[in-house]
Amino acid sequence: MNGKVGPGEGIHKLNPKKLSHRQRRIERDEQAFGTPIDKCLKQDFDFEKNLALFNKEAVWQEINSSRPDIVRQSESNKVNKARYRHDENIIESEPAAFRQIIVPYPDTKEYVTDDGLVIPSITLDLHRQLIGAADRLGISWERRVELFGRAGTEIILQLLGGGHRFNPNNAHQWPTVVALCGPHRVGAAGVNCARQLSSHGVKTVVYIENSEDVFLLQELSLYKLTGNKVESDVKRLPTVVDLIVVALCEENSSNTVKSVTRWANNNRAPILAIEPPSCGTPGVLSKFSMLGALPLAHCADNGRLYLCNLALPNKVFSDVGITYRSPFGPKFVIPLHTNNS
Repeated sequence: MNGKVGPGEGIHKLNPKKLSHRQRRIERDEQAFGTPIDKCLKQDFDFEKNLALFNKEAVWQEINSSRPDIVRQSESNKVNKARYRHDENIIESEPAAFRQIIVPYPDTKEYVTDDGLVIPSITLDLHRQLIGAADRLGISWERRVELFGRAGTEIILQLLGGGHRFNPNNAHQWPTVVALCGPHRVGAAGVNCARQLSSHGVKTVVYIENSEDVFLLQELSLYKLTGNKVESDVKRLPTVVDLIVVALCEENSSNTVKSVTRWANNNRAPILAIEPPSCGTPGVLSKFSMLGALPLAHCADNGRLYLCNLALPNKVFSDVGITYRSPFGPKFVIPLHTNNS
């Protein structure tokens, strides 16, 4: 040993404290990453050769043999099942269908609620018997019409935008609803609905040609207290409205409604029919329909169906031979869908 050291070695041994933090970091990087990789890049990696060294089947059998029987059976069932695309339903189940309403002679259609409850349609004769039993037991028309009006108001407020539309800061876009009413109980329900809508601040117009019906006159006198308009001339109806309530016809009625159907069809507003005939309101294509008690077998012209709770006691249903349990749950109005199952 001659006592001499190399340049790099001398820096470490003679002056180790004089190395700055940056110099020490550079030196560490050189030791870790300073190996040239040119030769490595020029060599092709043999994937097939290396893959052949791994016996996947033997390893899988070893792993599977250590699992409990129930786990292996579950894995086997998954392999045997058909493969599904990402947009296909893998849950093999059918919607539940519960029958808690039984009628003595149902009509041709069945409906189902969102919760899977089956609602049978009833014949017009049975419907009349049901309403007659309600009148006889004290659930009078005056009681039922208020529920009709309340149900219609609830649906319409949601169709018009709910809380987003009915905001005090949005008074410049307050909606307008026109109710087309005939001279009968259904027409009276339309007037009642217009009155209850007025209590929410909705601008309403009631159209009526003939006001001789006693039920209609009662509702009309109350509606006039709101200060909203009553029209008997189609030409005076507003050209732009947000929604149209149609209460023009009763089932098997002979009323002609041609004078207002053209106005309703030319207007682009959605139409909600109250207790329309099962074959539809002549000349009017409704988007929504509101029904009471139990539905008839309605055609497609009546649009989407909503069933209103008229709060009829079970005694009313049992008196006409219907086994009834309420399908409404926490709701006052429920949508009905055609039961295709």
